Amino acid sequence: MPELAEFGTVREIPFRRLSSHALTSADWLDLARTVQTLLDRADCDGVVITHGTNTLEETAYFLRLTVNSDKPVGLTGAMRPASALGADGYLNLVRAVQVAAAPQARGRGVLVVMNDRIHDARDVTKASTMRVDAFVAPDSGPLGSTDTDGLVVFSRERTHPDSPIFTLPDVLPRVDIVLSYVDADGVFVEAAVAAGAKGIVCAATGAGWPTPLQQTALERAAANNVVVCFASRTGSGRVPHTRPGPGDHRCHRGQPFAMEGQSAAGARPHPDHRPRRDPTPLRPQLTEVRRRASHPSDSASSEVLYRYMRMSGTTAQLFRSKSVQFRPTWGQKIGR
Repeated sequence: MPELAEFGTVREIPFRRLSSHALTSADWLDLARTVQTLLDRADCDGVVITHGTNTLEETAYFLRLTVNSDKPVGLTGAMRPASALGADGYLNLVRAVQVAAAPQARGRGVLVVMNDRIHDARDVTKASTMRVDAFVAPDSGPLGSTDTDGLVVFSRERTHPDSPIFTLPDVLPRVDIVLSYVDADGVFVEAAVAAGAKGIVCAATGAGWPTPLQQTALERAAANNVVVCFASRTGSGRVPHTRPGPGDHRCHRGQPFAMEGQSAAGARPHPDHRPRRDPTPLRPQLTEVRRRASHPSDSASSEVLYRYMRMSGTTAQLFRSKSVQFRPTWGQKIGR
């Protein structure tokens, strides 16, 4: 594309071509290592990844958690095929390169550039199956925009800029997602544990409420050293701490879940956290993932598991339109 030369020297880096819904965690690991290697080079000022839109947001957030550089990484894709009237893929690619080449993009981490909007990888989700404006950030809005005259404008700072960067393991642990709904029992929780899941994310109703039978099964899983994280299936908002009361099935009266105020794997308490007088254990907050004190914090895999649980918990909006596993299409994202 000759238009790309306007922004600098652009080189295509070969990488496997996959449908975004066919990605695996092994693809994620290889992609993260490839991106990190490129960014570590002195002659590289940024990286743009073309990706299928089905899991683009998941890949973007995974890279946000694993790539350590102040150089920008942009992900973009197409909501319409190249053969369609009004195809958007070529323009999205031009805009993504335009953003990656902009000096003001440095230090902003991994960005998703779609339909002239710039989104933080942590906040963005695909909210429509076919519309060109499918990618949105329900709670925070876009970081900025880019226009045909070449101007790149950032209207706000990214959220949680000091999020930790995790070390990549050789293999990622299995983390399953269980949806909550009327009459849901513990069958899927038990199946996940039997399949060897090291972590379970519960996409619960409302502000993080599973059914009583799911709650019981999740407590059993946590008692067996499975990390459990609660999120919401609603698409936006946070999962708050709630004071225990009658019918509060999120109250944890044993040790399966961390007590309020505890943090796991060296994580700091969430900035919104308010200590409570009632010491009864509460459900983990959306942006906090805690591991049991008895759970071994031994390997890089446990770090990435913690990070995955944070991802699935903090970006609860992903549960509405994504699948249960994590995946990308070059340049796309993976996730729920």
